[in-house]
Amino acid sequence: MALNRQFVQLAASNATKYGLQRLKGWTGTVTTQPTSVFAVITNRCNLHCKQCDIPLTGNRKAELSTEDWKRIIGELRVWLGTTLIRWSGGEPFVRKDMIDIIEYSSGIGVLTGVNTNGHYITEAMAERIARANVFNMNFSFDGMRAGHDHVRGAGQFDRVLAAARRVNEARRRFGATTKIIIKVTLMKTNLEEIVELADLVKSEGFDTLSVSPLEETFATDAPSKMWFQRSPLWVTDMKRLDEVIDALKERTGAGGVVFNSRSHLESMKEYFRDPNIPTPPDFKCHVGEDHFRINFNGDVVMCPFKGVIGNLARQSPTQIWKSPEADERRDEVISCRKKCLIACLYKRDFTEYAGLLRKLI
Repeated sequence: MALNRQFVQLAASNATKYGLQRLKGWTGTVTTQPTSVFAVITNRCNLHCKQCDIPLTGNRKAELSTEDWKRIIGELRVWLGTTLIRWSGGEPFVRKDMIDIIEYSSGIGVLTGVNTNGHYITEAMAERIARANVFNMNFSFDGMRAGHDHVRGAGQFDRVLAAARRVNEARRRFGATTKIIIKVTLMKTNLEEIVELADLVKSEGFDTLSVSPLEETFATDAPSKMWFQRSPLWVTDMKRLDEVIDALKERTGAGGVVFNSRSHLESMKEYFRDPNIPTPPDFKCHVGEDHFRINFNGDVVMCPFKGVIGNLARQSPTQIWKSPEADERRDEVISCRKKCLIACLYKRDFTEYAGLLRKLI
């Protein structure tokens, strides 16, 4: 496949921003722009997965319109230059205008990544995705057939695999540099399947597998530190967990298919033993310097576990980024000790970076 020029352009655009972001820690002044832009276009979903309650937290009437999103994308393009917007939900393609928004973004030079369960990815949709040269398509798998269908419903494994194959075929046919990323949440129901899933990713010619551990759901009325003890999906066999993590680590790096760094995977051993262990005192979370997350109603947050810093229906992106509310959130995340296993927070060594570049370029 051809050199992924989109990735090269994005890396060049972000290089200066990364350096300036670190000045915030030294000077206390916001001198930069976000490098990670997320857009939750809807909280609605056609499925009812056992580990997810996001569809319970949305309101269709409050969703931004197509024209609202196009305006916001245009404002982000002017503000950030070459940037990547990572779209998610719910299920983004529940909205029939999702593909139109993708094509609009492509037309003005904004890169797109999309998380999907694959339900709405027909051959015609896959062709439009490839023609728009979407930066990456992220398909949600919850294991192989038995584990996936247990969580998502009968027949869903075959459906999402067929969708990923359609995009794979379409990108080849149209010469797109779109990357196909398989995303999986590690939990009890797929512990015995996740290594096989990694091997499936390789045999199918998809690009990489990204692993995240099971986390507490968002719609919990009374959050509890002991939530995991009540979850039937929580991994309890620590010996087997260690074996699976070690097998996944063998599949990282330049020749491997697993996206996570080895240190990120290793941290999951400790996490599943006690998810309440705080991060080290010298750890610093950078989401206040580089994350800009837009919710379906226009609300903007830096961290999904912290408060709103503004709303794009009433304010511009720059007004929100430089607002007093944003500064308050930055101070909060710097002192946060939550055991957060978001993959971007974990450093990679040189070998791991080489493997990552190989997967993305």
